[in-house]
Amino acid sequence: MKHLIDLTEWTAEDLEKVFNYATVIKNNQNSGFKPLAGKSVALYFEKPSLRTRVSFDIGIQELGGNTTVVEQFMAGIGTRESVHDVANTLNGFVDAMVCRLFNHQTLYELRQWSEMSIINALTDFSHPCQILADILTLKELGLWKNSLVMTWVGDPNNVLQSWLEIALMYPITVNISSPDIPTEFDSWFKDPRMKDRIFWIQDPKKAVSVADMVYVDTWISMGQEAEAEARLKKYEGYSVNQELSGYMPDHAVMLHCLPAKRGQEVDDFTMNKFKKVIFHESENRLHVQKAVMAYLLAPETTEVFYRLKTGQA
Repeated sequence: MKHLIDLTEWTAEDLEKVFNYATVIKNNQNSGFKPLAGKSVALYFEKPSLRTRVSFDIGIQELGGNTTVVEQFMAGIGTRESVHDVANTLNGFVDAMVCRLFNHQTLYELRQWSEMSIINALTDFSHPCQILADILTLKELGLWKNSLVMTWVGDPNNVLQSWLEIALMYPITVNISSPDIPTEFDSWFKDPRMKDRIFWIQDPKKAVSVADMVYVDTWISMGQEAEAEARLKKYEGYSVNQELSGYMPDHAVMLHCLPAKRGQEVDDFTMNKFKKVIFHESENRLHVQKAVMAYLLAPETTEVFYRLKTGQA
């Protein structure tokens, strides 16, 4: 295993290793575990970032590695310099490149020319690191199970794409509550692997009432600002507010990948109700990404550390 671009390229066994490593790393933060000592990682950003930038930057340092941030205006992949030239340049400097991009295809091009590991830290197509943090959170809360019913409320987007990729490896059910289903998600309803496990439930009250976990994300993603007025009108009625959250089962939780646009996809009442869970989810970005980097860049060292801390050495 060398890259994290699409979750479909990983196996459930790979993912379980990362979850196990994340748990051990999180529980032994003062152990001196430095699997990235002598290694360097470049963080490349085309989009604004808070959680992604801080969690990867701090995580790399805590694992003993060196980190450098490359903004879009500095390198200009595909504009100032070709993907080929950027990849070959960074090959000589770093061991991995963490990318937060608009175009998902750029990740494949970078991988084609890279000797370093490429990690998807978000594209317009998918957001694998977020979903890994979500699952770690559900595991820690005792809510992760094969029969989990996840209800997505609002705009189907890149985060939902990664959740559907996860559903190919774990027998969970995905309900999508939205005014319509974008054409790019049509194939999921025709995929035989998702038979009887993916449903469009247009009525959000009905959708959340059968959920173990409700997932919410902004209706206006980066690059969609010009469509803001139309999107707000389209998703009116899909806000997980005090009234709608009242239809959720007592055991259910709400997750939000943040940033939250309070008063749009969620209100203050519901954010505050699930605040502890949401910011637990946010913190887990740090721990699960540390596990991903340790797994990709120092698998043998990480496995030894894991076995030592779990009494399997």
